[in-house]
Amino acid sequence: MALIVAVGALARDVFDWKIPGTASEDRQKIQIDVPESGTLSRCATLRGSAPRIKGKTLWMAHISPGGKYNFAQATYEDNGRWHATDTFGSESDVNQRFRVVVFLVAQETSSFLTGIRGASADGKPSSEYSAQALPPGATHEASLMVIRDGTRGQPHCGQLGT
Repeated sequence: MALIVAVGALARDVFDWKIPGTASEDRQKIQIDVPESGTLSRCATLRGSAPRIKGKTLWMAHISPGGKYNFAQATYEDNGRWHATDTFGSESDVNQRFRVVVFLVAQETSSFLTGIRGASADGKPSSEYSAQALPPGATHEASLMVIRDGTRGQPHCGQLGT
């Protein structure tokens, strides 16, 4: 009997390896809603649902066809929902596929991501400042593939005041 309990505990730990702490106790799903139109404009807002976990912040990353990771902090709504707005690619990235990942990070990592995303003095959209991967410690990930629509010449979010 003790062997069965030990094997069960080991199996739980193996499957929970990615989530630090008491992962099996706080495991909850993040969900990303599929855009109604099936495509995104260059400046797009995505929505979904996610848990609020003390000491964690919710972020959205979109990965460009070239492998750049661009980050936007998500905003929680009162009903357990979230939304995040970001610029998807450059003017010429029409009809391109982007992978979107929504994840939780510790407050220290959130401050770091805010620095990467920081406002630029040169007028470029913040999406031009990118990373090569998700930050260490990202947990509770959800992902979705999206396609930018075919409209050329769309402004980035900064040009729209968002």
